[in-house]
Amino acid sequence: MPRCANGTSNSTSTISNTDNLSEEFTVDDESCMFVANSSNIFLVVNEPVNQQIFNCSSTDEVRIFPGKTLPQGILISEDGKLVGSTENPMDPAVFKLCWADSTREVCIDSTLQVLSSLRQVEYPRDVLKLDKHVSTRLCPRLHDNMGPLSFKVYPPLPSNLSLNEADGCLTGSPSSRSDMQLYTVTVKNMLGHTKDISLRIQVHHSVRSSLRNTIGGLSSILLMV
Repeated sequence: MPRCANGTSNSTSTISNTDNLSEEFTVDDESCMFVANSSNIFLVVNEPVNQQIFNCSSTDEVRIFPGKTLPQGILISEDGKLVGSTENPMDPAVFKLCWADSTREVCIDSTLQVLSSLRQVEYPRDVLKLDKHVSTRLCPRLHDNMGPLSFKVYPPLPSNLSLNEADGCLTGSPSSRSDMQLYTVTVKNMLGHTKDISLRIQVHHSVRSSLRNTIGGLSSILLMV
């Protein structure tokens, strides 16, 4: 039965090129198999992880251990899974994930990154009262270590107002008046996790436009007189 441990063995081999792995692979008919996605691991702050790293079938007792200290709160379980949760985001870093039996030790180079949670993504305001033909720009607050994000909005925004799908910024000069309406911006990270953000947007005639129209109307009346 595999167990968590640290230790050394009679021989060591390291696998560093895992670009062309099938779902599982073995090395020299070893006691354990590495699961293919073990070479790139993405975690999210404060979200539990339960990811299979090794599948072991040896009759010998097998030790499973990291070759480098994992983020606080994360460990490798007795059945070869990466488990736990961590509170701090982390840039990509290379770790060695290892198993060893009575005759050898085998390690895989694995890149591990801890992403910031989407719960932290928000706009400074959730109600926008915009002026017609007046330029506006509103961007969400993003945090480091979120990785690539994508943004979508539904229903379509008022005319001449657009959403940047890469950074979530709302920009443009609304070209027509519209009543207050609810819009949902959906942000998605590289793991497929999503968060919905509600925005209420209204477009009305600007004071400048109204004043210009009023002055224009008065001028026409004076000319007629």
